[in-house]
Amino acid sequence: MDLAEVTQGRRLHGRDRELDLLAAHLERIGAGEPAVVTLTGAAGTGKTSLLTAAAELAEAQGFLVLSARAAKAERDFAFGVVRQLLERTLPLPLDHDDIQAQLHGWWLWLSAHLAEHFPVLLLVDDAELADPQSTRWLGYAARRLAAGHRIGILLTRSTDTPAGDSPPFHRLPLRGLDRQACELVITDSLGGDLCPAFVETCQVVSAGNPARLTALIRTCLEIRASRLDLAVFGTPRLSEAVHRFLAEEDPALASLARTVAALDDAPIDLDLAAAVAGLTPSSALRAAKRLRELRFLTGARKPAFADRGVRVAIASGLSPAECQAAHAKAARVLRREQAPDRLVAAHLRKTDEIGEAWVTEVLLDAAGTALADGDPHEAVAHLRRVLREPLPPERREAVLFELGAAEVHADPAAAVRTLTRVVENDGEPARRARATELLSDALWLSGRWNEALNVLREAVRFWSVSHPRLAADLEVCVLYQSRHDPQAAVAIPRRLAALGHTSEAGTRRLNAFLAARGSVTGQPVAAVRRLALENGPTGPITGLGELRAFGAVVTALTNIEEYDLALLLCDKVLDDGASGLPLATGLALLNRAEIHYQRGELTSAGADLEAAADKLSLVDIKGELLDGARMRLVAARGDQAEIERLLARKRTTTTYLRACLTLHARGLLHAAAGDHASALADQLDCGRRLAHLGLTEHPQAPWRIAAALAHFELGNHEEALALAESELASARERNLPRRLGVALRVAGTVRDSPALLIEAVEVLGRSQARLELANAQASLKRTEPDQALTERERDVATLARKGWSNPEIAAALVLSRRTVEFHLTNIYRKLDISRRGQLAHKLPAKTG
Repeated sequence: MDLAEVTQGRRLHGRDRELDLLAAHLERIGAGEPAVVTLTGAAGTGKTSLLTAAAELAEAQGFLVLSARAAKAERDFAFGVVRQLLERTLPLPLDHDDIQAQLHGWWLWLSAHLAEHFPVLLLVDDAELADPQSTRWLGYAARRLAAGHRIGILLTRSTDTPAGDSPPFHRLPLRGLDRQACELVITDSLGGDLCPAFVETCQVVSAGNPARLTALIRTCLEIRASRLDLAVFGTPRLSEAVHRFLAEEDPALASLARTVAALDDAPIDLDLAAAVAGLTPSSALRAAKRLRELRFLTGARKPAFADRGVRVAIASGLSPAECQAAHAKAARVLRREQAPDRLVAAHLRKTDEIGEAWVTEVLLDAAGTALADGDPHEAVAHLRRVLREPLPPERREAVLFELGAAEVHADPAAAVRTLTRVVENDGEPARRARATELLSDALWLSGRWNEALNVLREAVRFWSVSHPRLAADLEVCVLYQSRHDPQAAVAIPRRLAALGHTSEAGTRRLNAFLAARGSVTGQPVAAVRRLALENGPTGPITGLGELRAFGAVVTALTNIEEYDLALLLCDKVLDDGASGLPLATGLALLNRAEIHYQRGELTSAGADLEAAADKLSLVDIKGELLDGARMRLVAARGDQAEIERLLARKRTTTTYLRACLTLHARGLLHAAAGDHASALADQLDCGRRLAHLGLTEHPQAPWRIAAALAHFELGNHEEALALAESELASARERNLPRRLGVALRVAGTVRDSPALLIEAVEVLGRSQARLELANAQASLKRTEPDQALTERERDVATLARKGWSNPEIAAALVLSRRTVEFHLTNIYRKLDISRRGQLAHKLPAKTG
């Protein structure tokens, strides 16, 4: 079978270019040039048909074709897609105890067994719906494709879904069919007597989407007999023909179809559609049933068009004024029936100015409900519609303020524009000061950190004389944001000393700030705990000021290892329905992930991180807020494939403090990957940057510990010991179990001191840090004679036992002679020997 036969057999009109590219990829794959190709396109663009055509062509060329189709309902079925791909050829069972080995075993079977006999093509349809484990394996396989592998991976994916962790690929986008291809598709069904206007109309209405075009042609076939003259046709004629076809059978059909088309972008049921169309309930029922029989509509009680093309065909005969009138009538019907404000508002949003007082009240009430339900995007839409009504100046300013406050949670860039207008024009001092705070928040969320800080500083100066309490409350906001800027951070003590009297809410936020600051600057633990507990949230979090204070309190409690108290606060926010705003929920999840991470509960930490990413993406907050936490988690898990992916990813711009935390996390990734030189550079850079913020340490970036371990691995014993001793002294002073236990473990490792390691196990046994306890126990076990050596020391000892010289060992292990000497010194000390000849007696035979 050749390419022409595939094209003709499947009538893939307009896809010659894509088929040629797929054929070229198959030819190269067969010659030992592996490839990963992803077909992307909206639903109905023909991705599956192209995938099938590629499979037929590949089989004709001698490929082994392994195919799978992902489904949303099967995403919880681990390795479901991989099973579909490999089950009929793969004898290996699924091993849940060692997934990494399983991934590699499947890859070896594919690359070293199957592909040795014939070229292999893996096909996955709807890849965005694949289970996470299968997605991970596809990425694992794709990253290992190399010259000589006769393996290809062909995926299909919707254009409106992110690639996530999918493998690298040649992207082949499918767009709408051009006019010539549309004409061929139409001719296949309706014959060749077509006028250009008809073809053009069908292309425009369907957007060249093959599935939509087919549905539109089906409609034309229904009405063709004596009603549709294809020789005289245009865009208006399609609507006229459909309307005439329906009206001749029953005017109620045309009336109901036009009403559903006019109201299609708002929630409706059959009763509402009947009332707007002026139909009795019984005639509406009959009309809806007939429209379903004609495959125009679906849904018995909630009518909707079966296909977008049919809806466009009918809606093209409606003017904007007719659609708005239908929505206005629907809103009045719903209000008369005392429907919820959100349903009435959904229709009001589709209208222009109505000029009646009830419209404003309904929209404002609906906006308030949407915010309380955690849907700021809906609230923003309602408030923007309110501004199209005639409002007195004072009321308009108040609505603008409410809009800006909602936009901060939904569209920070738009909030900047709205709140700038409020700050410039609103004459009410308290609202103007509050708008300034929100404007700063919006700038901050938009990544404009310097502007956010400057807006607050200018406002403090402006209000300091006429309204000193407003100025003092804004100064508290300055303090929060100063933590992220080196120049501003050093001025925090001076600003605290000069701070005036704040409001009650301002005082609570200030104390929360002081608790968080005290937890990283060495303030007494008891004082930090008291401040945090006394200034936690007292009710639902409804504003960013309260959210900021909540974050400070949880951070303070986490930093002093009061994990249970911190978790209670996070859970309270997450359980409170009134705190369902994406930003509040996302930050609560992020804080909870940090608590789980410090307690060693990596699975729970990962789940909370992913949930936080979903919530924060709704506020258009990018991944930089999550980068550090995600990297630390991956390093702790030791997932080498994911470590490589994160290290290869381009770093995003972020605040100075977040950059410090990210540097520490990246250093952990380098260490987990075995690149201790890069790990050391990142940790030392983190320490230098923290010093610019006036901090010697940070609980979420213990750089001295990580740097000490990196020095140790590199053979820099004196430097490692100095950092380990410094951290141990500081940890003993704070006396926090997790931090002290980790410091003892590292100092014990660097000093080779079983006594310190025993103390580390005892201290961590009193903490909640289960993973760190396991690490300390493992370190203590390695001090036993046959476990005392590190992996690198075992390598050196093995070669020395065989009689290799120091230069030979250095060359074989790519080490400096000084490093080899350092390792040998440690080996002799740990094994209590003085020369190489004693190695054979001290080391087990398997080591040698």
